[in-house]
Amino acid sequence: MTRRLPDPWFATGTWPTSVSIAIAVAIGVLGIALAAHAVSGLSTRYWADDFCTGSIARTSGLAAVVVEWYVGWTGSYSKEFFVSLVVLLGPWAMPLWATMLGGSWLVALAWTGVQLNRLLAGRPFLPVAVLMAEVFLLGYLRLLPNRMESFYWIMGSVSYTLPFVFLTILAGIVLERLASRERAGRIRLAACFGLAFVAAGLTESFMAWQVGVLFLALVASRLPGARLRWPWLTQLLLAAFAGAAIGGLIVAVAPGNLVRTGVTPGPPLALTEVIGRSLSDGLWFIVTGLANPMTLMSGGLAGFLAVLLYKGPRPSPRRLVTAATVVAALAVALVVASYIPPYLAIHRDPPARALTTAVVSLLAAAAAWGCIGGAWVRPLVVERRRGLLSVVSAASFAVAVGACLVAATSVRAELGRQPDLAQFAAAWEARDRELTRAQADGRQSVTVQSIPMFTVALAEPTGDPSFWVNGCIARFYGVDKVVAR
Repeated sequence: MTRRLPDPWFATGTWPTSVSIAIAVAIGVLGIALAAHAVSGLSTRYWADDFCTGSIARTSGLAAVVVEWYVGWTGSYSKEFFVSLVVLLGPWAMPLWATMLGGSWLVALAWTGVQLNRLLAGRPFLPVAVLMAEVFLLGYLRLLPNRMESFYWIMGSVSYTLPFVFLTILAGIVLERLASRERAGRIRLAACFGLAFVAAGLTESFMAWQVGVLFLALVASRLPGARLRWPWLTQLLLAAFAGAAIGGLIVAVAPGNLVRTGVTPGPPLALTEVIGRSLSDGLWFIVTGLANPMTLMSGGLAGFLAVLLYKGPRPSPRRLVTAATVVAALAVALVVASYIPPYLAIHRDPPARALTTAVVSLLAAAAAWGCIGGAWVRPLVVERRRGLLSVVSAASFAVAVGACLVAATSVRAELGRQPDLAQFAAAWEARDRELTRAQADGRQSVTVQSIPMFTVALAEPTGDPSFWVNGCIARFYGVDKVVAR
């Protein structure tokens, strides 16, 4: 006689023991994988542009950094502030930066997941929120085309990863109001405006992407169902959209933009070519990204959790197809939008480090597809057509095994990188000591050894003291001239 899932499991969310064990195991092993990435972050040091921003911050302060870069190179008003802040915190902050950044985003993702669970299932389900947060963050790290520059490099991570911490908190505020079904007060409205405004000033590519996301959310808030259930939602999203739009305008009118575009190689591309290249690149990114194990795990885990938590009616096949199609269309639009700003600004395909918005768009779409599928399967389980305890236990086992495999490959890859990272850190520390001694001794011309950069495409000082990196390092250490051997 086959065993069936007990009715209280559906009513109270008290899962079978196999589910609880699987979630605990997955949280533990994925936490180890994230810790391995944090260990790699211990080799983070100042690279390239970090010296340029840091030298101004050390001599003139935070305000001077923002003004000088805004007038002389870029409109990203928040980026230089946060990079300078890390530098001014002191040398101890360098190796801990990736851990602080990843840890902050993990907490924000878990908190936002709790609000989503409250909205969809009526309960916080903290372990579920933590597990999905770990999967999303690990998926982000593994899908990044250039993790070294997008996540570990201070300037690159502030530009391309830090914005998502602010956006995640903003999304959590919106979901918290939706779950509570209460109007947002002035504090929350101001917080949504401020979070979007700060994030808009971190980099141009995220600024444009964020405006697109908030615009789509605004459109969705005007749909009949949303207007009936949350009539105040548009006001909350308008506050966020205003922050993003005003921040985007400040970025767009920066005098430094003309300076930077003046040295951009190549003629501008026609709008049709920009759209064509962006569409081609975006679709290729989606096709290759969907085959990544982390994308599949994100979708599969979201589907499994939807089976556990979803309480609504079973969607009709028509609604199922419509929902999946809408998610696909949004994913394509947001991924393509990640390519358009670089083609317009620098007249070529974007650097790999700038594709963080495409990665987040793909992971979010995979999770949404999984939730849609889980919502369709859940009523079948409730109706006991497929509600065998053995099936749920097998699915739980698959979740635990999948998490172990993903964690094992991540840990193995990070351990394999440690010799190169240690070599880089040791060489950087040796150069730092040499330049610090030169400053103390009053030497004005210093010859330094080039540092191996492995997969990082960042510029290193050369034999030409007038090269921009040489100049930034010289100002950072307070010497006249730096030359590389």
